Amino acid sequence: MPNTLGVQAQATTGGVIRTVEQLTKLRLQALESDLPLIVIGDGSNIVPANQTRACIGVMRIPGIYTRKASGDAVCVEVAAGESWHALVLFCLARGLHGLENLALIPGRVGAAPIQNIGAYGVELADYVQAVDVIDGEGSHHRLNRDECEFSYRDSVFKRRTDLVVTHLHLELCTEFRPILDYPGVRSALEQLGVAPFKAADLVNAVMAIRREKLPDPLREPNAGSFFVNPIVSFDTANRLRSQLGDLQTYAYDGQVKLSAAELIDKAGWKSRGSKKVSCWPQQPLVIVNRGETEAEKILQFAYGIQEDIQQRFQVSLELEPSVLS
Repeated sequence: MPNTLGVQAQATTGGVIRTVEQLTKLRLQALESDLPLIVIGDGSNIVPANQTRACIGVMRIPGIYTRKASGDAVCVEVAAGESWHALVLFCLARGLHGLENLALIPGRVGAAPIQNIGAYGVELADYVQAVDVIDGEGSHHRLNRDECEFSYRDSVFKRRTDLVVTHLHLELCTEFRPILDYPGVRSALEQLGVAPFKAADLVNAVMAIRREKLPDPLREPNAGSFFVNPIVSFDTANRLRSQLGDLQTYAYDGQVKLSAAELIDKAGWKSRGSKKVSCWPQQPLVIVNRGETEAEKILQFAYGIQEDIQQRFQVSLELEPSVLS
């Protein structure tokens, strides 16, 4: 089973999905075998067991289509098997704007709405019109943005695991309206030395930030961010400021978003771990695998971080990747 964490994993059965019809057949195969159907992309956000009891579908349905909407809006329909970063570059080359801050996020388009991927002040939900899915009965549905129930790193698809994403419908803009709320983005643009900057410069700046902070999974196997940044009350944030001093906080929907990486760093986990499993020094949200073959050993390390953060700061860290058993 493909996975960027680099652990040995084998599913009971499965196959590659290149058409909606193949997805339907694989669902029937899973049903006849009394197995759950789990559809993955590149395996960049999963922790699979060495022997995973499931029918695994590797999503590869291709296709990107555009059509003019009203004013400066353009609708983009993307099949779930397309590479997310390739989609960002496709839109950039055609002057379709909005996704620049989401450059270089690993994985396939079908995974994007499940997590409501986000980075540097932008969330996928900001641009979603609708999502096409097939449910557990094999019926086709088109969910509008509200029906997707998007929130921070969350969506209806996390709760309705029977829904398989087949296509994503986005509304982008022909006018470049950069979002520069994240301080590091402005700094990266300044380092590029371009003024006034264009959309391609913003994409290059975001890519530079990610490459500086995050390990390449081809060289340092990892599942991306292992923990979700916690959302807490103002009282909790104030208590942590008193306890820790300087603390990064971000207003989010009437509450406060904390940096999980900062909490992990302040708890000393950058210098802990083993020769095979540890946090990435530049971004402790990422757990890197340097030779461990068993997913359980990596999860034990992650659970240790969760328990320590809970005890020290009374803050719960949620695992971001899906654990497949």
